[in-house]
Amino acid sequence: MQRIPTNAVRRDRLLDLMDQPQQAPVTLVVAPAGYGKSTLVRQWVASRNARVLWVDLRPEDNSPGALTGQIWRKLNQIQGMAGSKSEPVDFPALQARFRHLPDKLTLVLDNFHAITDECTLDVIGQYLKKLPVHLHVVLVGRRTPELSLARLRAYGFLRQITYTDLAFTIEELRLAFRDFELSDDQLAQFHQRSGGWVTALKLMLTSISPADEQDNDRFAGLIEGLHENPLLEAFVIEEIIELLPREHRDFLLDTVHLESLHPDLCDAVLEIEESAAVLRQLVNGIPLIEQPSRGDQWYRFDSLFAEIVQRHSRRLHRPQRPEELLTRAAHWYERQGDLDRAVDCALRAEQWDEATRLLKTLIAQDTDRARIHDALELSRAFPKAVLRADPELLHSAVMASISAGDIIEARRFSSDYAKLVHTQLPPIVHGRHSLHLAMLAVADGHSGTVVSESLRALAQLPPDAAIDRMLAWTNLYRSAGELGDIAFSEAALEQAEACQERLPESSLIAELVIAPVFANAAAISGDLNLAEHMLRYVHDHLPRSHAAARGEFRTRLIPLYIEQNRIEEAVSEAAQLLRQLDRHPAMHWYPEALRAIANVHLLQDQPDKALPLLQRALTMSRDRGAAALNHRLEALIALLWLRTEQTDLARLWWSRREGPIPFSHAFGDDQLAKVELLLLLHDDRYDGARQVVAGILETARRLKHVAAEIEFSVWASIIAEHLGDKAGGEGHLIRALTLGEPGKFHQSYHPAGFDVRESIRAVASRLAPAVQAFALEIAGRPEPEIESEIASALANLALTPRELAVLEELRAGKSNREIADSLFITERTVKKYVASLIQKSGATNRTGVVLWALNLTRSSRRPAR
Repeated sequence: MQRIPTNAVRRDRLLDLMDQPQQAPVTLVVAPAGYGKSTLVRQWVASRNARVLWVDLRPEDNSPGALTGQIWRKLNQIQGMAGSKSEPVDFPALQARFRHLPDKLTLVLDNFHAITDECTLDVIGQYLKKLPVHLHVVLVGRRTPELSLARLRAYGFLRQITYTDLAFTIEELRLAFRDFELSDDQLAQFHQRSGGWVTALKLMLTSISPADEQDNDRFAGLIEGLHENPLLEAFVIEEIIELLPREHRDFLLDTVHLESLHPDLCDAVLEIEESAAVLRQLVNGIPLIEQPSRGDQWYRFDSLFAEIVQRHSRRLHRPQRPEELLTRAAHWYERQGDLDRAVDCALRAEQWDEATRLLKTLIAQDTDRARIHDALELSRAFPKAVLRADPELLHSAVMASISAGDIIEARRFSSDYAKLVHTQLPPIVHGRHSLHLAMLAVADGHSGTVVSESLRALAQLPPDAAIDRMLAWTNLYRSAGELGDIAFSEAALEQAEACQERLPESSLIAELVIAPVFANAAAISGDLNLAEHMLRYVHDHLPRSHAAARGEFRTRLIPLYIEQNRIEEAVSEAAQLLRQLDRHPAMHWYPEALRAIANVHLLQDQPDKALPLLQRALTMSRDRGAAALNHRLEALIALLWLRTEQTDLARLWWSRREGPIPFSHAFGDDQLAKVELLLLLHDDRYDGARQVVAGILETARRLKHVAAEIEFSVWASIIAEHLGDKAGGEGHLIRALTLGEPGKFHQSYHPAGFDVRESIRAVASRLAPAVQAFALEIAGRPEPEIESEIASALANLALTPRELAVLEELRAGKSNREIADSLFITERTVKKYVASLIQKSGATNRTGVVLWALNLTRSSRRPAR
């Protein structure tokens, strides 16, 4: 199979970059071997039809006289003076000759990294500041030359292209390897692993067969093992490592085992004092080292490069050398107070006792720092044998898995922990095992098990285990409420708060546990303002380092904003959360966050955007074994099907569900009940729907679940009105409005597919002043009555209230999407009503409907809804 050469790919984005800015007389192209530096410059010269003087520099050109002589001879060649006598030439003479050239010229000094002599570099630096206007200089090399370039940069006289610019994009890879049968996914894997380093890609492709290309698993294995490719390893050794000075090479081979580099860390690990100077020179010599942010002294290696050099280092050094260096690094990090990295280094050094000591210290500190999730996550990196021998570590691993939402792994660790319980251990071990079982039961939705295991845990956990006891009480709060014991649920919440008081005032972890629980309690009791205040306060006071925890609080704020019809805030939070998500995939709230974002899309009538998010969340939840969340996500997908008139899919899912419908003691978790209700209404089974709603309302009142009572009182009103019970319908609606006014509920009064605004206006006069104002805010103030002749004409056409409402919106010049948003119905439903209006009015299109309506009116009054 033909191998596509790199220069066959025309890289227009880089050719344009070399042209900008136009006035820059100096271009610097710097990248490691294999990034296509020279190829790019040759492409640029050819595409711009530039007159070029190309000089390939060698080590013997590393002096002023040798360099000027080399350039002078090349200049003789392009001017037809190849046979001229060669004499010693200095820079002033060369400068004078360039100044008198009649045409524009590009001077390319390739392999400029060969020039290291200080005197030569100083002369070149001075010359670059005084270039003739018709001379363009291109310096091409493997490292940034030690020239004084600050002034050139400041005045825009220097353009620089680095290896990050030269890295191939996926589109360029597709062109470069178009003769290979690679899928988009394979190209994406290729690009991510190599960072666009084209030589790494070419060397790998030379060693694969067509069978490797066609077998995705084999290809993925080759990508993952790219650092073991012998051709690539030989290239790195010969073209990068062996060209370094000896002291730099030794420094590289040792420090490559560290994830990040700092001069003080390197000094401590290598027991030297000149790391700062070596790092500056090494960074200049190897662009594959990145400086992560400006203004600090931390650096890191490119991951693929590091893996290749680590393999080479282990072969050259004694086997224990990396472990020795990592252990020293762990001690240095501990002295700096950075226990997260200290534990990580000890784990990589396989110093299990040291790692255990450091992790226990970290967990004790993180009780106050509120980064307990990060600390616990480290416990999962310990070998199973080490974890099983230490109850405290194993407990951390269980809690870490639950925190990450990985219920399957949590069960495995909990099973190992259960084996310890049968030995003679302190009561706290038994209490923690019961706590594990309770939290796993929460994930399964088994409220009875949660209550029994949480009580068992509390009986054995000592008073000073405040965090564990707080978790047990918060589990009891929710599960007791779902079982209908509201008095016990409220008492559990008070006990959880008492546990918080046993912790230091600086303990943020207590806030992370308790604030969402109290906010939930406020929301279901109807006080959305208090719920928002509690969540927002903790979110805003978390340190910047607690981005993962911030994401959870954003997730909980979104449904509050949706309910209060604060659309812009809900959209803003969803957008910020979506940008944040992929940085925190190992968090239990990730699927919940996807669900919250999907709800925002549904609010904007964008089911096509919501469904992929819900499906992604469901896949993740199933992979993690979170049964209760699976059920809630499936119910929301079923509601989406109903909304998009895919009733058969919703009905099929409902028929396959298992067990009774649980009543969730959490704000916004009533999707299961709504699926059954909407299916009954779709089938015009209003008597059955009335029974379902009556049962939900009875439970909601017993549990003091005001949010659920508001929403289902509105449904009860709709059903009663349909069954001819006008008084009953108005009574339910008055109840819903009275309960919802303090918390400024809004969305609950706009159930999908139904418009209750006219009913709200009808009962407004019977409400207290504050509630009346709230009702009119939701429903809009009554419109003037239509003149009798207009009313008569419309009555003869038998327009329904919904058709009148759509007609009113058409007259206002609104699109179908805008009408759908205004009336809280789908765009598809709007189209049906518009078609009906066209038929009844005798018009041929929607514009004709509007003209017909205008002809009916003798004033600017709009038809009543």
